[in-house]
Amino acid sequence: MAKKRLREGFTTGSAAAAGAKAALLYLSGRKDLKQVVIPLPVGGRLTIPVDHIEALESGARATVIKDAGDDPDVTHKAKIRSTVHFVPNRKQGEIDIDGGKGVGRVTKPGLPVPVGEPAINPVPRQQIREAVQEGLDEAGIEGFVSVIIDVVDGEKIAKKTFNPRLGILGGISILGTRGTVKPFSNEAYRDTITVSMDVARAGGLDVIALAAALCAVLHALAVLTRGLLEQTGLVEVMAAGLFHIHMLARHDGGQCHGRMPVVGRSDADRVNGLVLEQLAEVHVGLSVL
Repeated sequence: MAKKRLREGFTTGSAAAAGAKAALLYLSGRKDLKQVVIPLPVGGRLTIPVDHIEALESGARATVIKDAGDDPDVTHKAKIRSTVHFVPNRKQGEIDIDGGKGVGRVTKPGLPVPVGEPAINPVPRQQIREAVQEGLDEAGIEGFVSVIIDVVDGEKIAKKTFNPRLGILGGISILGTRGTVKPFSNEAYRDTITVSMDVARAGGLDVIALAAALCAVLHALAVLTRGLLEQTGLVEVMAAGLFHIHMLARHDGGQCHGRMPVVGRSDADRVNGLVLEQLAEVHVGLSVL
């Protein structure tokens, strides 16, 4: 029997970029838009459906429904809204991007976004800017453009992500280095662990525990609380559980086969390059403690 090909989706960054371009084109007179074509960060282009566009007193707001394809992404079906308006008496050609309700704010160092800024990562931020510029060029207009991204129920969705533990509060992050979502991506899993390690390092933590099974988490906690915890004050645990991340993931039926590497901060790069790749090959899931 032929293997079913998993359907790819698009990122929150692509959704925000598509909405921003659609809202701008709406302001230029395009009232019947059902989809827009946007640039991808890795090259190429993608056509994204637009759910609806509404006129506002000083601009327009477009809503795009995030489609994660066959990936078990908690932001699947989230309503990403992009509000666009022209700001008078400002320098023409500039594009200002900000986060609204449902987009988190960064409160801890170590992330790609500075503390105090909305959690819109640099790559999707540039993607939004390029999409808006395309809209300006297509419409033959110019001016200072303000773009505000918000997410319906973003704060509620964010509780199912690592954002609260990473110090991103009030909503989800606008992400996407590729612009598309590859289902059950090992790369995405490694990126999640890497950013957690970056925040731990920036926070001055000296010990990180990586565990590949739920029982290993309990063992890690037992070991760390016997002495290491007193030295470091806090431990970042990336653990396996019932939520499947890897395509081969499964619950081990209560059998504890996980190993627990515990490493110092100076070994973080080695762990990221070696141990994490090994973890990606085992039956891995994710449990947020």
